[in-house]
Amino acid sequence: MEAAKPVYDVTPLIPEKMRDAIPVYIDAINALHQLKVPFVVAGGIAMLEYGRTRVTKDLDLLVYKQDAIRLLDQLQLLGFKTQRTDDNWVYHAFKDGQIIDLLFALGKGFLGDPNGVVLSDEMLARARQASLDGTVFLMASVEDIIHSKLLVSWKATRQEDFQDILLLIRNSKHLDWDYLLDNISRYPVRTLALLSYAISCEITEDHIPIEIATEVETLSKRLFQWMGRVA
Repeated sequence: MEAAKPVYDVTPLIPEKMRDAIPVYIDAINALHQLKVPFVVAGGIAMLEYGRTRVTKDLDLLVYKQDAIRLLDQLQLLGFKTQRTDDNWVYHAFKDGQIIDLLFALGKGFLGDPNGVVLSDEMLARARQASLDGTVFLMASVEDIIHSKLLVSWKATRQEDFQDILLLIRNSKHLDWDYLLDNISRYPVRTLALLSYAISCEITEDHIPIEIATEVETLSKRLFQWMGRVA
């Protein structure tokens, strides 16, 4: 018999300035539970568990696109104002000054990715159980959060995402690098930039496997050698 997974209580981690948002977030999460639709929580709430304490402005819920319209209708019944913001990747719901993001193709089109980050069976299987004031939900794995942050970090307004990723790498003892690199290798330039930045910030082999660090250093040397030849 498989042991029950631990449930991580994020309630004590919520900054004081965000506490008014908790009832609204719970209403939104319960709406998804009522409809029995799969989802994971990502974004700022998930980052609290991994060590970032910056105040977030919204609740990010990654869902299947086929469920998004039903969710908007359910949230409207619960007193939310709803907005079919962009049929390509996100809808919004609003209540008491709080924002709920219903994401179904996060970062679609960014860095040339035609699909973006989408919910999958594997993502659900890798998610961690968390709770907010006793309401239990699935929280995206650290690898999937890194993937989503790397994809959106190219925007000038999202430069803090690189710092968030470094924090995730430092604070995660057992990153699944094979799974992570399988997902982010589709953005080779951005991935190389991230890993080079991480190594330059003296993240050690305790955080990044030595073979990955060595490969990044080799690629960097080859790049500078090539630049010297063509100068």
